[in-house]
Amino acid sequence: MKKDNALLNFLELFEYQEEIFRQRIKKNQGLVRIFIHPYYEDIVSWNRESKHSTKIESMHLIIQRILALPDDRTPPILFFEEFHKLSILDDIIRSMKIVQNTSYVISTHASTSEPKRTFLDYSEGKQSSEKRNWQVVVNKLKVLGVTKILIGGMYLSIGMDKLGSCVGSAINRLSEDFHVEISSRVFPEDRKKAKKFLNNGGKR
Repeated sequence: MKKDNALLNFLELFEYQEEIFRQRIKKNQGLVRIFIHPYYEDIVSWNRESKHSTKIESMHLIIQRILALPDDRTPPILFFEEFHKLSILDDIIRSMKIVQNTSYVISTHASTSEPKRTFLDYSEGKQSSEKRNWQVVVNKLKVLGVTKILIGGMYLSIGMDKLGSCVGSAINRLSEDFHVEISSRVFPEDRKKAKKFLNNGGKR
């Protein structure tokens, strides 16, 4: 079974689509599942016997399994994907044998999880532009009832005093407004190491 509208632009939903999203969030006690650039690396980039290949394949399989389920069986799934790869993500989803789940996408700038609302505008400084772009997403998530986030994807790194790379940056920002849990489907650092780092005083 295929759904023509299996991937919707989260920031451009019609009112009735927002209400469907809101009801799904309510049914799942405020939870949304987010994947940051989950197809940035492909298993063919690694030796299939390596731990990296196994982790990537596991991430792709869980996405496929989620999308094969009907909407009433799962929390909404929200992809963050680079603006120039949106068509690739759409093709990947359309190529799956079974897609019953409506998923959502937010366009990001290249090589960052920062939402792309407009072209980069640093007239007020890069940090101000990035803050505005994130705030648009945060505000909409709140309006639609989101209180909890389960986040996975690529890349997650651990710095000296905070999580880094695309997934880490998203965790740092979203944790200011939501309860954020790290999924086991992250790459290349894993959830156990990231949680230990945070529990030992690392910053979000």
